[in-house]
Amino acid sequence: MLRRWQRILQKDLNLIDANIFLRYLTWDVPPMAERCKGLFKRLEFGQEEARVLDITIAEVVWTLQKFFSLEKKRIGEILKPIINFKGLKTENKEALINALTVYADSDVDFPDAYLSEISKRVKTKVYSYDRDIDSLGAERIEP
Repeated sequence: MLRRWQRILQKDLNLIDANIFLRYLTWDVPPMAERCKGLFKRLEFGQEEARVLDITIAEVVWTLQKFFSLEKKRIGEILKPIINFKGLKTENKEALINALTVYADSDVDFPDAYLSEISKRVKTKVYSYDRDIDSLGAERIEP
């Protein structure tokens, strides 16, 4: 496990916390949002590189939906282009994008969409009582 994290974090890239995304996307604190805008502009064109962990994206999705009342489709529309920024590195970029698409287009929550996406990629089953998993193409089993 430690080796995996060493590989993921092998480059000396700074990590981005959810609040940076939230300030930029909601503009709720304008001075902070302006600085975040500068960071994301540099990331967009690869002038700077930074890493966002998948769990951070999950936190951003949850906060945008629960606290800022954004619709799921809108959340997907605004996050997918950012995740594709040239300088923004993730653990599983393609899985995040696909999970956001599934989340935006269905009644499932983001963690279920992401879990299903990862399980399909690595060809594993998902232990869960959540029947939403069944509709996502992943194989769900109960303990």
